[in-house]
Amino acid sequence: MLSPDAAQQTALHRAAHFGSFGAIELCLRFTSLKIHTKDSLGNSPLHAAAANFHVGCLRLMVTHPRFESTSHIYLRTKNKADKSPLILLKDCIEQLAAKKQAGSTVTVSENDLYAYLYQETIPVQLLFLADKARET
Repeated sequence: MLSPDAAQQTALHRAAHFGSFGAIELCLRFTSLKIHTKDSLGNSPLHAAAANFHVGCLRLMVTHPRFESTSHIYLRTKNKADKSPLILLKDCIEQLAAKKQAGSTVTVSENDLYAYLYQETIPVQLLFLADKARET
């Protein structure tokens, strides 16, 4: 299970994709899996969590003691589609806003996203979206 699959995804990729907080904790605690390991499409577990709006899982990975000092670099690392985890998270937020409020736009800066991930400071525009995400 710890070996990458045919698409070069690890157990950490899969746990991040499905938002399995507990599985991510186990992977980080008991394995040598890394948050920046890329699959065949250039996606890391951070990309998987961000693309699926699993912010708690993303926060767990970037604040883990093994990666905390370098995770800001991994949040900017682009996949083969030229998207970083930060860009994917921003896209997800904007798509969710458009879906919930037709015609509205939400702009979230990178500084807001960093504060959200590292300091648990929730930007006002995300409070509304987080409540709406739970409703879907």
